[in-house]
Amino acid sequence: MKLSVQMRQAARVFPKTLAEIIEKGGYCAQQVFNVDETRLFWKKMPSRTDIAKEEKSMPGYKAAKDRITLLFGANAAGDFKLKPLLVYRLENPRALHRYSKAFLPVIWKSDPKAQVNKDIFEDWFNYHFVPSVFAAIIPDNLAFKALLILDNAPGHPTSLGDMHPDIQVVFLPPNTTSLLQPMEQGVIASFKAYYLRSTFGQAIWETEKQGGPTLKEFWKSFNICHAVKNIDEAWNEIKQPDLNGVWKKLCPDFVSDFKGFTDTVKKVTKNVVEMGKDLNLDIAPKDVEELLASHSEELTNEDLIEWNRKKWQRNKKMHPLFKRLLLVKS
Repeated sequence: MKLSVQMRQAARVFPKTLAEIIEKGGYCAQQVFNVDETRLFWKKMPSRTDIAKEEKSMPGYKAAKDRITLLFGANAAGDFKLKPLLVYRLENPRALHRYSKAFLPVIWKSDPKAQVNKDIFEDWFNYHFVPSVFAAIIPDNLAFKALLILDNAPGHPTSLGDMHPDIQVVFLPPNTTSLLQPMEQGVIASFKAYYLRSTFGQAIWETEKQGGPTLKEFWKSFNICHAVKNIDEAWNEIKQPDLNGVWKKLCPDFVSDFKGFTDTVKKVTKNVVEMGKDLNLDIAPKDVEELLASHSEELTNEDLIEWNRKKWQRNKKMHPLFKRLLLVKS
């Protein structure tokens, strides 16, 4: 999106406004937080691979279009990461039947469109963010208060500022996310690259074991539970200096000496291409770049209809009355 003169002006002015809010509230870097959502096609291979080509030719629902929304956040000091929020279209996918969601490395929520809506965000704010702030601040003997900086996404209720007396909420100027929002200054892009590298690493580990599956067999069995594990690994790869450094545009006074991410997306992309060779995948850097960029693509109405159709078919097969009807007909 091309930014207008007004948007760029707002992006120049807002850091000064925010600095005044921080000074007036007496917030330190440990007490200032930012969170942001991103979409992720958790089961998608580069388009030139045989696996991706085969799926494109198959009729019906395509696993590569199965998307989740993730919310990531941390404080400006970079020394406290928030547990990621994950929103999936299913509340209880089969792959997680043996797991307690409370012990997952993500906060699990469901929505038919796999989006963060206002109810989910309010729940996250009250029952996860506020307790997390308490856990982050009290050990450092700081006052229990925080400043949360958000963009103007539809799922972010404007009433959040009235929900807790010790949490102040400030919204970025409209359409300045790419210029100002800390999580957008390399954190999310790096996470997606790390996630793909982690997934390829898992594939290599499994397929190289004695008696292990082929790559196609591994990919067929790769489920949302595996994805959650890789999300955790990828999020853990984002380090404190990076999480602090990305505040340079918004709160330069909080940033010490940021020289850029330790692992650039370009470097991780090169790693993925090399790992692809171990998996006999003929991929180039541009294939990886294309895949990483595809996460921001919108799903079509046809995709959503297909999601709902598959969900209805699954529920129909599992419903006792439907099973009884089949028995009667037989």
